[in-house]
Amino acid sequence: MIFSIVIIALLALTLIIVVVLPLLNRQFSDPVPNFDNPLEEDLTEERDALFRAIAELENQPDLSEARRQQLRARYEAKAAQILKSLDNLNEPVKAKKARSLPVAVLLLLVLIVPSIVLIGNYVLPRVGNATVTTAFEDQIRAGREIKNLENAVRKDPTLNNLLDLANAYWVQGTSDPGPNPNAILQEDMANYRQKAADTYRQIEQEFSDGDVPAVVFQRLGLIALNDEASITGSISYLEKARSAEPQNLDTLLVLGELYFYEGRMYEAVNAWEDFLASPGGSEEEAVVAPRLEAARKLAPLQESVSEEASEANLMALADVYWELKDRVRAGNLYYRVLTEANPGTPNPVAIQRLGIAMFFSGDNEQAALVLEQARFMEPENLETLLFLGNTYFSMGQLEQAVEVWNNYVEVAGGPENAGRVPSLIEQAQRQLAGEPFDPVALLGQDANETSTVQNVLASGEQIFNASCASCHGVGGVGNIGPRLVGNQRLSPEIVLNTVSYGRNMMPGFGALLSTEELSAVVDYVIEISQQ
Repeated sequence: MIFSIVIIALLALTLIIVVVLPLLNRQFSDPVPNFDNPLEEDLTEERDALFRAIAELENQPDLSEARRQQLRARYEAKAAQILKSLDNLNEPVKAKKARSLPVAVLLLLVLIVPSIVLIGNYVLPRVGNATVTTAFEDQIRAGREIKNLENAVRKDPTLNNLLDLANAYWVQGTSDPGPNPNAILQEDMANYRQKAADTYRQIEQEFSDGDVPAVVFQRLGLIALNDEASITGSISYLEKARSAEPQNLDTLLVLGELYFYEGRMYEAVNAWEDFLASPGGSEEEAVVAPRLEAARKLAPLQESVSEEASEANLMALADVYWELKDRVRAGNLYYRVLTEANPGTPNPVAIQRLGIAMFFSGDNEQAALVLEQARFMEPENLETLLFLGNTYFSMGQLEQAVEVWNNYVEVAGGPENAGRVPSLIEQAQRQLAGEPFDPVALLGQDANETSTVQNVLASGEQIFNASCASCHGVGGVGNIGPRLVGNQRLSPEIVLNTVSYGRNMMPGFGALLSTEELSAVVDYVIEISQQ
């Protein structure tokens, strides 16, 4: 504390000596301008006019660049002559001021330099578990490194210098922002990602005749996917990266997922087989093998549908997608069964699953119509009754939901065989009586029963499939983003923070989802992480 006061006192004394004392000493003071001297007045006015003319050159778009440079040079030369003339008029005063400079410099050397030396070894008092002086040490070091790399590129824009700079931008733009990233930090990361993209593209353009490193194409592919939402552009870049480095595991993994997403199953199989055959790929077999097996199932079925879109072929392909919990693609295929393959004789399985798929997509009104038709065709199908009640409950039509769920209990053989449905009926009846919605009472305390409740409410899975499945896979089985199923390291706090604010290349959804929707997504992710 005493040392801090001494340093501050020294700096204050320096300011007084260097700034205040010259104002009290006429020897160091600038003279009042002599407005009685007409020559000085004329030179001053001409100087100011030239300065204005130079500044206004940039605002004259009708002038060519060459003409603008010519006029600027002429004006600046004239201004220099006038400034020299003004200096000559004040020459006696400058001679006096020149004698004061060594005094000021000496004071600065005597007082400021020792203070800097002492401060350099001084650490401010600790606050919590860290010091104030080291709070942003990593950011300062990274900023200094990037500035050095930018200077190196300006002096010598070689491939290596540009690549080092692009990689530094990438690291800063995709690094872990910590548990509580603020808006400024997220904006900085987005700026660094954009700079990385610009620099990688510069490398691609300027060194297209040579060997562009595979990492350039790989990261441009990830940027196209995450920041530009261009799957086609991403695949194009990743294919170039694969050509330049055929055994890169990251490239093969993401490329396989994109092929899978686009329905290019044979290409997905090829990419994932290469992944497993590459050095280190077998260590990730647990992640890739289920996806590879699914692609191998789907590839011939897709080929059969392409050759003949019969009811049998469409149903076979749709059923595999349904098993994979890809309800969007399955629903589209079931719709084709009903409208194209056999419109005269409705398939009850296709109708039921189309209705469920509509429910999960949030189209409750259409889901209710389709599920009512499925109920008419198979009145005692428990799954149909369950989801029809869910749909009415989601629409706020509580009386219809209670009626359907009571039917479920009856078909199931009584409340003891109906799982959570009796508690759902009770909750709906409370709301009909005017009581507020109670999610705690609905979910209960038994973690093993959350899957049943999730099927009833479905909001968590609906939101996940709409916003998260393109990266994490339907049901969280893994895709471009990491696998969530079975990831028991996840906690509700980590999931909530990541979904709200984003992490690495993942955007945040906090501004897009309500508190209830965020909670539903968190519950769903935690549930599948325990499987």
